[in-house]
Amino acid sequence: DMIKDMGMLYQINSEAFDGLNPEAAISSQKHLQLIGSMLLHGADVSNPVKPWDLCQRYAHLCMDEFFAQGDLEKQAGIPVQMLNDRTKVSRPNGQIGFMEFFIAPMVTEMIHMFPQYASLGERFCGNISMWAEVWQNEADPPQDAVARLSVRINRICDNMQSLVKDAEARVRAATSY
Repeated sequence: DMIKDMGMLYQINSEAFDGLNPEAAISSQKHLQLIGSMLLHGADVSNPVKPWDLCQRYAHLCMDEFFAQGDLEKQAGIPVQMLNDRTKVSRPNGQIGFMEFFIAPMVTEMIHMFPQYASLGERFCGNISMWAEVWQNEADPPQDAVARLSVRINRICDNMQSLVKDAEARVRAATSY
């Protein structure tokens, strides 16, 4: 819902955001709260847009925490949540899904609203591609699975790269005198 609300706020106020004047778009406490929540949430789950070594390290730490929780769930005899079962979860595949379905929409709206964050999109594409490479090396999947994943990642990154170019142009236009 937050991502959808951010998209609507951008669409309604695109002129202000495109002109690097977000304060003109923040007309209420609700808008300010929404943007603050997005930025805080973005910081909380930002490992996919950090440099690769940090992206990978933080992802492994998060997955280790999920797996420890799954171990406790097994010991307690309760159902193990889907992402918490170390015997069934592929770390790279889990990260690709997380990035595709949760991070990409958030980064998209962040770049729409704050085009100065365009580098997040570039790093996102580099990291999701690295996770795909790790997955291929670890899982040795069939070629058709590799091809399907490639199509998904290319689609996401093509959209993201187009957004990045647009954001960079908006920054140039707003800052040229």
